[in-house]
Amino acid sequence: LLLLRDVHQSQVRPDSAVLGAAASKCDKASSWKQALTIFRKHRTEGLCVDYALCSAVISACACGQSGWLVAGWLLGNMVAEGLRPNLISYNAWMEAACPSASAALALLKAMQK
Repeated sequence: LLLLRDVHQSQVRPDSAVLGAAASKCDKASSWKQALTIFRKHRTEGLCVDYALCSAVISACACGQSGWLVAGWLLGNMVAEGLRPNLISYNAWMEAACPSASAALALLKAMQK
């Protein structure tokens, strides 16, 4: 993340791959708020939202106590951006929303109805 800060300070405009990688590192570091900050920065830079970035941020949200709400918002945002959530996106969302396997199964059953 320090490298990403340096990129911004040097007036180099990071691309989608750089921001997606940074969001993925936030997931590994259990820093969902920083991942969301990267997502917002991505949007303000005028870059297109892609599957990798959204999935990385959604996955990072699994670390936060209320991260599942943000993860749900991001999933909806993907649809609004014209992206159809894929298996990776849904899996990341379920990790954020469901603390246990039984909760995940209950959610899947409710989604099928």
